[in-house]
Amino acid sequence: MGAEQGDSRKVKLYLVWISLSVILNAAYLGTGLYFVDQFCRDHNCDKASEGYCTHTVCAVIEDKNATDVYYKPPCLIEDGQPSHGLCVTTMQQDLVLEMLIVLPLSLYYVMVVWSLTLKIKRGDLAGWRADPHVHVAEAADEEQSGLLAGEQGSEDQQEHE
Repeated sequence: MGAEQGDSRKVKLYLVWISLSVILNAAYLGTGLYFVDQFCRDHNCDKASEGYCTHTVCAVIEDKNATDVYYKPPCLIEDGQPSHGLCVTTMQQDLVLEMLIVLPLSLYYVMVVWSLTLKIKRGDLAGWRADPHVHVAEAADEEQSGLLAGEQGSEDQQEHE
């Protein structure tokens, strides 16, 4: 398997893999943060085609002629009009919040695997082997199975009466 066998090569390979995942996550979130202005310019409050809003929740703004205009999400509205500034702020906050959750947890996990790599390298896990412990319950005898079925309890009630 790998980590549970204390195989140094497999654990190092896994460490490289999750480190690359952290870098890709950071690049993805950073790119999203960089292009948030363009995203809001291109996609905030796109008009919905007829029938689009029957399967998706849409924003509705009443225009000057008292006609409802339907918009695809994301549609951030301020004072009854699509708001580019509100879209940018909301998207930036969303991406920063995601960064604050994803990146520290991912880095913590990298540190855990790195620590395991160092323990294997030092030989702290020499002779250690993962033996999964499986507990199998013993079969109930007839008297106990009667208790589970409610039979014994009714006999006890009859004795007390």
